[in-house]
Amino acid sequence: MNMRRVDIKHLNELINQMKEKRESLDEIIRPFLNENNNRKQNVELCQVGKLLTLLDGTLSILDRRESPDFIICYNGETIGLEHEEIVDRNLVKSVRSIEKLFQDAADVFAKKYPKNKILANIWIKDVKFKNEKRNAEKIQNEIADYIYLYLSNPQTDKPYFIDDVLIMKYSGVSFIYNSGGHVVQSLDNEKLMGAISKKERLLNSYRLNSKIERQWLLLMIGRPTPDSFEFYNGKLPVNIYSNFERIYLLEDMAEILYRIK
Repeated sequence: MNMRRVDIKHLNELINQMKEKRESLDEIIRPFLNENNNRKQNVELCQVGKLLTLLDGTLSILDRRESPDFIICYNGETIGLEHEEIVDRNLVKSVRSIEKLFQDAADVFAKKYPKNKILANIWIKDVKFKNEKRNAEKIQNEIADYIYLYLSNPQTDKPYFIDDVLIMKYSGVSFIYNSGGHVVQSLDNEKLMGAISKKERLLNSYRLNSKIERQWLLLMIGRPTPDSFEFYNGKLPVNIYSNFERIYLLEDMAEILYRIK
């Protein structure tokens, strides 16, 4: 059999690069991580942290706030930064509803089984699974109890809606909804320009609220969920008119950054 030789030196270089990137991200976001943050706030914080690690220069987060979402420091200059995720509005409600269901189930698990610290990726079956509010508490307990039993017996009977789980050690408790295989949509210019226009209308309020003239916009795509988008063709729109000083488009999971203004 023709075996391909592993370049150990190159592999070690990649591992070191990943470690350095994680350390850089941690240094940027750690002052703003606290137990009062909800998951959405932590996701936004990580995404802004990724932006700053991908830019050249001396960068840091000065403040986490509203309108604009962040105040950052770039090479000694103070700048307002607004964050916006571009999603498919036809799918976002159902996807986020299931995500929240599993987040709430993790909270139930943490209270019922406080000695267990885990991260569980959970796949659901390809059925019309509805997170009905009247059944939410029952379903959350069902998920939490199943995961607890799974830890000692992976052959435990699954709830009807769960397809598979993957459990790892973790510093806390987190249940992640994994949507499995799905068709990832390509971001088109219409959706991109619509997201920019939406924030453009609020630009003056960002300046007034922050008392900062310089404002950047960060647009996010590329989450591993059916309501997100990817940037396939690599062709950026030209002649974008905007009063934002800079506009960035970041593919979250791939960590690919485009400056589009």
